[in-house]
Amino acid sequence: MRICVITNIESIHVKKILKYFVLKGHQVNVIGFDESEMKEIKYHRIKTPSNLKNRKIKYLWSLIATRKKVKKIAPDILLSIYFTGPGTTGALCNYHPHIVMALGSDVLIEMKQSLLYRIISKFTIYRTDRFVAVSKYIADTLCEEGVSKKDVFINPIGVDTRTFNYIEPKDKNENLQLVSTRKIDPNYNIKQFIDSLPIVYNNHNNLSVKITSSGSEF
Repeated sequence: MRICVITNIESIHVKKILKYFVLKGHQVNVIGFDESEMKEIKYHRIKTPSNLKNRKIKYLWSLIATRKKVKKIAPDILLSIYFTGPGTTGALCNYHPHIVMALGSDVLIEMKQSLLYRIISKFTIYRTDRFVAVSKYIADTLCEEGVSKKDVFINPIGVDTRTFNYIEPKDKNENLQLVSTRKIDPNYNIKQFIDSLPIVYNNHNNLSVKITSSGSEF
């Protein structure tokens, strides 16, 4: 199958998804705006001419260039990874079938930032055939915005519990190490993680906790 993906190629989540498609034997074309070193895919970088200064004109130029690329590739599926930005660009390409993959803050935060964002989101939903959500909560939020339940597929992204699994220690004094690598921003609610530690300590006296990140709340 020939898949065309509109996305931010720098995202680690995106790279994993693209590699999965390649391993499944699909022909993967990616349209993006940044540099890419991925050898497994065919990358089409959209570079805005330096003489274009106006932001709206630059976006219009990029959109026209993206539409031309999609039409030339003629994929079996057009996939936009991230609802806001790539999702809207994919919707404006008016190519079908168009699938949008929602990863989290794109739906839970950015989608609701303003009336303009809500209008754009409604248009993106109207021009999208199917949605992939990485959690039930995101799927439910999409449905609240008008997406039909039958058009949303839930595919969680997280730790493979077949490889990494937790077994409750029988000895309360056995060492338990917890590590958080999430960014220390309100969006990731590190406070809830910290507030839960006394509860964990009640069950594990020998507790070690490390928070290895930075952010606005650091």
